[in-house]
Amino acid sequence: MPVIELFDYTIDSLSEGEIGVSLRFNKMHPVYAGHFPGTPVTPGVCQLMAVKAVVSDALGQALQLSLAPEIKFLSMHNPFESESLTLAIKYGIGEDQVISVNALISDKQRKILKLNGEYRAV
Repeated sequence: MPVIELFDYTIDSLSEGEIGVSLRFNKMHPVYAGHFPGTPVTPGVCQLMAVKAVVSDALGQALQLSLAPEIKFLSMHNPFESESLTLAIKYGIGEDQVISVNALISDKQRKILKLNGEYRAV
């Protein structure tokens, strides 16, 4: 059985401390058949995976979320209704190499995910 990618993204802008991304979740991915049948919703953990993938890619290192004092799922995302999303990330790297991240996933009308967290290299 072929592997179907859950999401893809394009880094549209990358500067010191900021990453701008176009993000798309694949509505044909099997996760949507079970979450939830008839009304597919992108699982929150999948949204968090996308943020981690983008930050890891942009900074060129494998990362893991080590602290998340704020994760807010503000709206449900149905990939059949809203294919194109934006992901705006602001980050800073501390002396101990902890990467502080503020991320926001949104579509044209609403905010979907807000994350304030910390990542560490693995």
